Amino acid sequence: MSAGFWAAALRLLFRASTTVRTVILARLLSPDDFGLMAIATLAILLLERFTQIGIDSALVQRSDDIRPYLDTAWTLQIAIAFGTASILALSAPAIAAFFDAPESQAVIQVLAIAVLLRGFVNIGVVTFVKELEFNRFFLFQVAERGTEIVVSITAAIILRNVWALVLGVVASAVAKVIASFIISRYRPRLAWVRSKVSDIVHFGKWILAGNILNYATANIDDILVGRALGVQALGLYRMAYNFSQAVATEVAQVTNQVAFPTYSKLQDSVDRLRAAYLGTLHLVSFVGFPLAIGTILVASDFAIGVLGDQWAPIVVPLQLLAIAGLARGLGATIGPLFQSQGRPEIPPIFSLIKLAIFVVFLYPAIEWRGLDGAAALVAIAATTTGVPALIVAFRHVRARTQDAVQSIVFPALNTLIMVPPVLLVGAVIPRDTFLAFLALAITGVATYGLAVLATSRWTAYRAPSDLIDRIRGAAA
Repeated sequence: MSAGFWAAALRLLFRASTTVRTVILARLLSPDDFGLMAIATLAILLLERFTQIGIDSALVQRSDDIRPYLDTAWTLQIAIAFGTASILALSAPAIAAFFDAPESQAVIQVLAIAVLLRGFVNIGVVTFVKELEFNRFFLFQVAERGTEIVVSITAAIILRNVWALVLGVVASAVAKVIASFIISRYRPRLAWVRSKVSDIVHFGKWILAGNILNYATANIDDILVGRALGVQALGLYRMAYNFSQAVATEVAQVTNQVAFPTYSKLQDSVDRLRAAYLGTLHLVSFVGFPLAIGTILVASDFAIGVLGDQWAPIVVPLQLLAIAGLARGLGATIGPLFQSQGRPEIPPIFSLIKLAIFVVFLYPAIEWRGLDGAAALVAIAATTTGVPALIVAFRHVRARTQDAVQSIVFPALNTLIMVPPVLLVGAVIPRDTFLAFLALAITGVATYGLAVLATSRWTAYRAPSDLIDRIRGAAA
């Protein structure tokens, strides 16, 4: 619970600061600037997914002492970063030509520096996650994210172009390396022990497969939107995607970050593992359902009233992608569950199904309705794979029907109770302004809170405060 507090505080700080940063940058920069940055990000993520073998996950999952592995893991991490950065810089012209965006070539090549720098991060910080020392991990992450926010906003005020975003990323990579050596007392050295490399790679092969499939399913829509509709459309789509997915996926990241090492410690007790997993799923549902539906209700007020008129085309994609974000957040809870049990091959199966849906239907959807069509298919694919993934997870932990009601159904019902008051307020106030967005958000939070209190008192539903006590008792 202590680790969960620090992880939640970290993600809350990141989400709040990132939201403020994005809103400011959206008013200072154009959709084209965000589109160019999105092209570079797609290229970086592609290469990283083909080279990330789950070094950190392999170390966290081990039940024995990981210190003999750290130097070899750090050396392997540097080697991978050097290769990734080199390929990225050399392939930049081809990537720019693919998207018909020559301005993106220099952006990609400069960002390759950030990729290389991240390889030198002190491997000792992985012990913060393994030992649930998220208070120290909190400081490490704050240094990285805070630097990016300050540098990117300052540069945007001065430059007013995409280079503000680039400078923020490079500066954050420098800060991440420096902070890792300040916060962690471990001092890694270059070493290469073949047996230890083999152990890491053996565990990481399924992580690598999952990373590749996750990249394809998470970014094939960006690639096709950028290719078919251009840089500006990609910038609009990325803005809608980032805000819509932040709803549930941020919550999932908070819980999963703590869940993976916790599940790993509970491998030998199905009852305790079930309690921990259901607690994770409940927390994701409790926050994810109202925020996803809330995003649908206030999408227009947010896009126009908060970001500005130039972002009006993202309203419908934002609403559709909010549904995808909720399904993705719920489905993401199975990843750390199966990885912690030594079954990392399970999550990639669902990623493969989602990828098949995209390969067959995504381009026709874009041709049919542009950004709206892409967002609609993403929502359909996330829902059709997220539900079966939850069923498999429930069977693995031997959960009962009433567990599903507590974890998912009640948060959904409380969210439905929230909708009518928000619609009523929206019908009587001027829309598409910042004040309208604020009024609707406050109404939604207040009515959802009242619904939770009512169902907790008069039904079998157990609110998260009670759930926290249950999780603590199960882990004791």
